[in-house]
Amino acid sequence: GWEEGGWEAHPQVKEDVDHSCVAWRGTTACDPEKGVFERIDDRACSETIPYDAGGECECKDGVVSAKATVRETFACQVSEQTGVVIRDSFTCSEICSSPKIQRKLKGDKLSRAEELRYDQAAAEIRKKKWDEEDERRKVEEEKESKRQTLEQDADDLLLDIEEAIESLNWAKGRQLIQQARDMYTEAGVVDIPKHQDLRHLYKKPSATTKELALSGIADRLDQAYEDEQARQQKAKGMADAEAQRRSSAINHAKQAADQREKELLDKRRKQAEERNTLMQEAARKAQEDAIEYAKAKKLERERRHMSREQLHQAAVMDKMKKKEKER
Repeated sequence: GWEEGGWEAHPQVKEDVDHSCVAWRGTTACDPEKGVFERIDDRACSETIPYDAGGECECKDGVVSAKATVRETFACQVSEQTGVVIRDSFTCSEICSSPKIQRKLKGDKLSRAEELRYDQAAAEIRKKKWDEEDERRKVEEEKESKRQTLEQDADDLLLDIEEAIESLNWAKGRQLIQQARDMYTEAGVVDIPKHQDLRHLYKKPSATTKELALSGIADRLDQAYEDEQARQQKAKGMADAEAQRRSSAINHAKQAADQREKELLDKRRKQAEERNTLMQEAARKAQEDAIEYAKAKKLERERRHMSREQLHQAAVMDKMKKKEKER
């Protein structure tokens, strides 16, 4: 065991600020009475002593007497049924500042019953403390679990955004990226100003992994949208050009058909005019022939009653009229 003045405290161990605690003196065994004290096992007063360490807290009263020293020993407590350590953790500052040790440092002699009452009160205080710490730890674990869930859900949304890009659903993609941003913000893994352009997050000197992921997916979403708009514009231009070509071809064909129809009508009108002219000419000639025939008949009737000299004169007149007509 420990012997008075056996050695100085380990160089890394400092006394408590109120000088009521010196250090934790650890042993090589779970039972301080059976183990050997080693300087390497010393711990500071504020350091938590684990439940599987054996040793003692060295306490002193620097006010009443620098020589007044109390050592409170602690052994590992193991369940006989399960073999699991069941002792609470503690710090030597807590032990040395307890009413029990303070009374001992002042020289009070405590009965076994008093020590048990002090020990029970200290155990209840430690239990309350650990219950409060357990509650705080539970709250923190719930917060961490919620944070991890939010982060995972946001990660899943990034995959959904990829699907929205593939299906050209830009509105859904923008909605999902905003949801992912809000969830990452609530999870505390990104710090993005409200009006920050997500595509430029990669420019931040200390951009987080999630901020870089948001920047990449936002840039991919906008680039895919712009590419699709350019593709649609090109397709529209080609469709307009094809429609114009077809319209031009139709107009050209219509004009050609109209021209052919006009030429056909002109040809038919000309043929009709030629027929009319021929018919008029034939009618005029027939009329002239009829007149000549009537004249010839009349002359023939008159010649029956003419003398030879009159007949000769009539023949000469007929020749002159015929030549005049031919001219």
